[in-house]
Amino acid sequence: MNRLRISDTWPAVLGGLVAIAAVLLLRTLTQTRLFAEIALEAMVDVLPGESFSDMLGVFGPYGKALFFVSVLGFQLLLYVVVWMQLRRVTNAARAAVLSVAIAAALLSTAVLIGLLVALIVTTDASLGSETGWLEFAFVTAMASVLYAAIAGIQTLGLGAGADDGTEAYYEDESRRRFLTRIPGLAVGGLALVVIGRVVRDAARGGVQRSTRGQPTQPVTSNRDYYVVSKNLIDPQVSSGSWTLHVGGFVNQKLDLRYNDLLAFPTQEQYTTMQCISNGVGGELISNALWKGVPLKTVLNRATIQREAKFVMFRCTDGYTECLPLDFALQDHVILAYQMNGEQLPQKHGFPARLLAPGKYGIKHPKWITDIMLMDEETFGYWQQQGWTQEARMNTSVRIDVPGFYGEATPNSTYLIEGLSYSGDRGISKVEVSTDNRKTWSEAVLKPPLGPYTWVLWSYEWRVPRDEGEYRVWARATDGTGELQTDDVADPYPDGATGWHETIAVVTAEKPM
Repeated sequence: MNRLRISDTWPAVLGGLVAIAAVLLLRTLTQTRLFAEIALEAMVDVLPGESFSDMLGVFGPYGKALFFVSVLGFQLLLYVVVWMQLRRVTNAARAAVLSVAIAAALLSTAVLIGLLVALIVTTDASLGSETGWLEFAFVTAMASVLYAAIAGIQTLGLGAGADDGTEAYYEDESRRRFLTRIPGLAVGGLALVVIGRVVRDAARGGVQRSTRGQPTQPVTSNRDYYVVSKNLIDPQVSSGSWTLHVGGFVNQKLDLRYNDLLAFPTQEQYTTMQCISNGVGGELISNALWKGVPLKTVLNRATIQREAKFVMFRCTDGYTECLPLDFALQDHVILAYQMNGEQLPQKHGFPARLLAPGKYGIKHPKWITDIMLMDEETFGYWQQQGWTQEARMNTSVRIDVPGFYGEATPNSTYLIEGLSYSGDRGISKVEVSTDNRKTWSEAVLKPPLGPYTWVLWSYEWRVPRDEGEYRVWARATDGTGELQTDDVADPYPDGATGWHETIAVVTAEKPM
């Protein structure tokens, strides 16, 4: 039996990288979901409802990428272990053949376990049906064959000579190994590029660009708009193949293509959206100009039956949401297909997403494919994890300037700036305290861009002559005259509450 070295793992590593990259490419073409995706959904179902919010707060946009890389690393390790164990007992050619069957069996078992766990812990049996067993079997077998072929070719090219123990042999073997690995390095590099791009796309979530310590702009660009979804890999929907089905308690079922949606009378409105996982002073809030079709226009085209009381939405990624019909029929609830004058980006729900001003982001489903009029209320995806069904926006306020431990010069004028939001209720007043809530002064409100947007505010602070740390607080009163609560609550399950504070450092020293 030959003694195996660490360098002998190279064929298995290369084969594994190529196999993983091939599966990721196939994922973009066939929408066959990955084991990592099913594992993530199973984990979300198993963990407490607030776990997603907690992970979003701890890891930010890197949480999904870390999970994705961990699962892919586990799969690569599995490939390496299979190969090394086989190489201990047989030659390279037999190892190449045997590894196909063994890797396929192991990976299939992992996929089956993931599916079973997902089906056991979820109330939605569609997890197993969205990606069929035959597709999983085909993808797993293809990846295993590709892995074994690459690993076998690389191994057959190594160690072909007889080991006579001479220095010339080891020099010749070293040269042969190097030359044999040049094509493999090129293929492996290409595989890493493919894997890296997919992982990078999965990592694009949360805050796109932090603005802490800077004043908020009235409109958030599409590039900087926050992104949150339940998916490891978001759907890539083509407008040519997309159809919006409208059914349930209606007199006329509709099957609308993308151009049909564009033909409806349009409506534009500025609307601010905030993730329900956003903590006090958090950055998961953005504002944009949206264009689309009032939802009631589409529903009226279908002619709503008297029994209908709720509207349920289904989406390409399996997401579901439900709204009361009387809310859905309000003028400002729209099916949006443009964002800031551009086609709705894929990450934000192309071809169409819902805008539900006054509600948290969980009530704004993306990639909508079905709208069903129902006589009974159903729980949406996140409501099944214990999140609020009503999702009414709590009044919130955020101090942007100064950022935490922002510096101010003694005996000067310092402009404190921030934003406030209460959904569709508006903001009537923002107050600022610079003496740790002993006294409050009213800030100046900038005119909002619309009735459903955040309000930007500023306050001129006369900085004391005494150096030191000063606690700066802000609180808001909504358009109905109700002062936001100072009770501090985490986002789960009804959205965060509490006044925002930051610390300003008054110092005569100029920053380096």
